[in-house]
Amino acid sequence: MLSILIPTYQRDCSALVLDLLSQAESFQRTSNGAFSYELIVGDDGSKGEAIEQLERALAGKPHCRLLRQTRNHGRAANCNQMAREAKGDWLLIIDDDAAVCSDTFIRDYWAVRLQADVVCGSLRNPPPPAPKGHELRYRYEKKAEPRRRAAWRNRRPYDEFTTFNVLFSRRAFDAVQFDERCTEYGYEDVLMGLMLKERGFSVLHADIPLVHTGIDSNENFLRNTEASMRVLARIGEPLTSYAGASRTLRTLRRFGLGRVPIYIYTHWGRDLRRQLQGAHPSLFLFHTYKLCYYATVKQGIQAAASSL
Repeated sequence: MLSILIPTYQRDCSALVLDLLSQAESFQRTSNGAFSYELIVGDDGSKGEAIEQLERALAGKPHCRLLRQTRNHGRAANCNQMAREAKGDWLLIIDDDAAVCSDTFIRDYWAVRLQADVVCGSLRNPPPPAPKGHELRYRYEKKAEPRRRAAWRNRRPYDEFTTFNVLFSRRAFDAVQFDERCTEYGYEDVLMGLMLKERGFSVLHADIPLVHTGIDSNENFLRNTEASMRVLARIGEPLTSYAGASRTLRTLRRFGLGRVPIYIYTHWGRDLRRQLQGAHPSLFLFHTYKLCYYATVKQGIQAAASSL
């Protein structure tokens, strides 16, 4: 059985759910009993109209259920909870800001499921232009497009690991699971890739695409980036040996320049943020801002620890 798991928070993902249900039901009818499925949406404490619309869309749908958390626990804990509830031998996790762009999405995953312990699908960006006020995230995603190709990712299958849409064997997921220390945005994918590598599970990247519809506004993307830097600063190893911001800061410290990014953030952080929220954001300044924010947060954590 295939368990399709969609973690969601404050988003009406009913269009995605209905498209996946339609494909799965069609495949089941033509598979002569070789394919069965369930679909679980895990809501992580949403409030308001989005969750109400989702509830109405899912009401009465066969093979489909909604799990609602009373408060927000984070995507990692949400995914782990859905996996515990799931009945399938294969777990297909899909982000709630995805859109189906192929009539054979479910079939394609089912066809390759035995080729690796974990199969990562691919991400497509929506066509240009970027929506006004969303230029930073769109520019960031377009810059990353060459690294989205399966042939590129399979050269470094664990380093390029992503869970935008990914299929786990039950054995692999139960042995690893998401790290629930990731209560804010960011790095649960990276930690999962590192754990899969450590445990020796095979990872295959395949051109099985979904469209990424969640191109955040400049402000939301910056907030999520800041959240990810807080996660990095709080968790430490093994992330700090992997992430670009922590590795760069370590290099600066070796040359006695560790306080430079803190100085930049203190004196020009607001100016950098203002530029990144404009119509022509610089990716170089974006990565500079990440480094400076991370260094400042890291200094605060270290100062707090030394005062205990």
